[in-house]
Amino acid sequence: MVNWRNLSVVLTVTALIIMILPPNVAYGVLTCGADVTQHQVAPNSLTNFQFNINNTGDEDVVWIKVTRPSANFDINNSDISGWNGSTPGDDYTIQQDGSLLTDDSLSMIVTANTADVQASSAPWRVEVSSSIDGSNPTDCTGSLGTEISGSAPDTMPPNVYNISVSNLRTSSVTITWTTDEPATSLVNYGFDELYGDSTNEDASLKTSHNATLMGLTANQAYHFQVISRDGSGNEASSGDNTFLTPLVDPSSDPSTDNTTTSGSGFLKTKIPLKDVPTEKIPPVITLTTNLDKPFKQVPVINGTATDNEALAGIEYSVDGGVNWLQVDNDKGLGTKNATFSFKPLNLEDGNYPIIVRAIDTSRNIGLSDKKILVIDRLPPQVGGSNISAGPQIFQPNEDGVTYSLVGVDQKITFSAVGGATQIIIDAKGVFAKDPSKTFNLTKSPDTGLWSGIISFDKAGEYILTANSVDGAGNKTAKVVSTVQALQPGRIISKNQPLKDAEVVLYYQEPTTNTWTVWDGASYGQTNPQKTDAQGQFNLFVPPGKYYLKADAKNHRTLISNIFETKETMPILSSLSMKESRSFKVANKTFHIPSLLSDTAELKPPRLPLLHFIKPSPIVNKQISDFTLQDLNGQAVRSIDFSGKPTVITFISSWSPSAKEQLAVLSKLQENKDINIIPIVAQEGPGKIKSTINISGLRLDMLIDPDGVVVNVLNVQSLPSSYVVDRRGVIKKVMVGVLSEDKIINALEGQ
Repeated sequence: MVNWRNLSVVLTVTALIIMILPPNVAYGVLTCGADVTQHQVAPNSLTNFQFNINNTGDEDVVWIKVTRPSANFDINNSDISGWNGSTPGDDYTIQQDGSLLTDDSLSMIVTANTADVQASSAPWRVEVSSSIDGSNPTDCTGSLGTEISGSAPDTMPPNVYNISVSNLRTSSVTITWTTDEPATSLVNYGFDELYGDSTNEDASLKTSHNATLMGLTANQAYHFQVISRDGSGNEASSGDNTFLTPLVDPSSDPSTDNTTTSGSGFLKTKIPLKDVPTEKIPPVITLTTNLDKPFKQVPVINGTATDNEALAGIEYSVDGGVNWLQVDNDKGLGTKNATFSFKPLNLEDGNYPIIVRAIDTSRNIGLSDKKILVIDRLPPQVGGSNISAGPQIFQPNEDGVTYSLVGVDQKITFSAVGGATQIIIDAKGVFAKDPSKTFNLTKSPDTGLWSGIISFDKAGEYILTANSVDGAGNKTAKVVSTVQALQPGRIISKNQPLKDAEVVLYYQEPTTNTWTVWDGASYGQTNPQKTDAQGQFNLFVPPGKYYLKADAKNHRTLISNIFETKETMPILSSLSMKESRSFKVANKTFHIPSLLSDTAELKPPRLPLLHFIKPSPIVNKQISDFTLQDLNGQAVRSIDFSGKPTVITFISSWSPSAKEQLAVLSKLQENKDINIIPIVAQEGPGKIKSTINISGLRLDMLIDPDGVVVNVLNVQSLPSSYVVDRRGVIKKVMVGVLSEDKIINALEGQ
């Protein structure tokens, strides 16, 4: 039976609420979502950014404004079909005089230039309004971050040179040319400079090009032009060239054509090839050098080639047939039997598939069996590591410990020398209750760095060990990091986990002081996010100013205080939400929507005490004597640092944290009372010289390409700094980016 008394009370309260509301209150609510599809763009590029905007409120949108993420973007214009746009400056653009209905969406194109810089992800701002003048705009939430990274787009066409005509016959000719970068191949040709005919374009990208023109007329002058397009679509064309076809085909003297092609590039010959092949049997090539064992140094590789007619040229490849070079020495070309030798240059530790090919005078090409050359100067050794999520670097503390959150994926990256063919990370829990996990890493063919995703599903302390294997079967194991996986933040109600509460983190944009939804996607995280069955949410935020908002069904909104962090910080707090007021009708509970919200205080997390950390075994020990070269190739010994307090800092060109340390080190090197010794870990001088030139810094440093000192001092993270006193004793090890004051304080009294 309906409890009419209770129902009467509810109706009365509702009527009173309606009566006290001011008559001009608008009941429509304008909310929106937006995302940009370009989360990463190149420096110095012109990009059409596509914004997908959704009207999730109950008012129509008639005005849209998009503001650039930072001064590294210059907006040119914008476009929405059926709307009118204006771009008063380069910082924002407006679209109006259209209509985005409720529960509908549209696509907006914003064209912008990026500066010639690298910049971490920053959010665009998308605002909408139901007023044509843009009054009382609403900020849209969504994935709006864009970073500037990578290389500037290639806008330079290839250079075309060495154009030549060969194999000239009455009805055909071969055109060859060279480009200074890989590009496609095409020839336009005809009786005059209008051409009219073209060869089929060879779309493969290469630097040596050839095209055969067929169906020509004897004793006829032809004009031709070569065309090449690089991988970015930049096209180069030669000037006009000519050739004259002969009246009759030559019957001899083919010496003008000493180049032919195989399935993978040109094969250059020293002996003339026949115009008309007389047999079809390819040469036989045998490698006589035994490559079954590893080599400490690159060996001279010998072999023989035989043919039933005559050999014309021999080449070798160290990458399985992708690129070819002529052998260094050969004897017997022009006969049926030849010998050859070659020594590949600039091979570091690793496995190299060796193939040799030979061509005979009838243009038959034979290949040797593939042999694997293993160069093994060093055992596989990993260097200093970085742990990150998107552009966010997880800096270790002074003890070398990196904090993580359960459920947050992180990327670990480090260099390696010694020709590693496999690296597996073993994450072993310190205590028996902590599970162990393994993570497979992959090597980037472009950078040579090893990386992989690590993630933990249970809180605890983990020791990360890199287990490496090289092509010679050598195995090494090295601790690369200690990770403390922390229990994430929670939402509770009546001391019980609250599932499916929506948690939204807001971020204050420092240049405009406006609040926007933090772009978690750019950092490998979700924002907003729903709590799981344990009421947990996972947020690990970079430096900045934030507040957190939580909403849940039948609960009052919870808003945290504004908090600021100067370093990467996990949110570990347990926040309690209160149920909204309710009443019962016929044994059913009805919750009254609340116009009020509760507040909660978020405090900096108390990080748990670590149990495994022990003092570094090299502290208070004499530093090992070592000799390294500086950027000019001059040898420098560690004994040369004696008599002054010294800081040795390991850096690299690929680690953002290590590069961040360079400016401080450059300034401190001006102090002649101390030694500031940057050491480039497991890299040659080329990359770090480029890094220094771009930064404009003046910095003296040493190079440790084989990671000898990296291994001796057990460098785990980049940057890592070692404080050495005047007598050469290591007094302290510090991890992470250090300020000038911190380094000076560490050197006092040394």
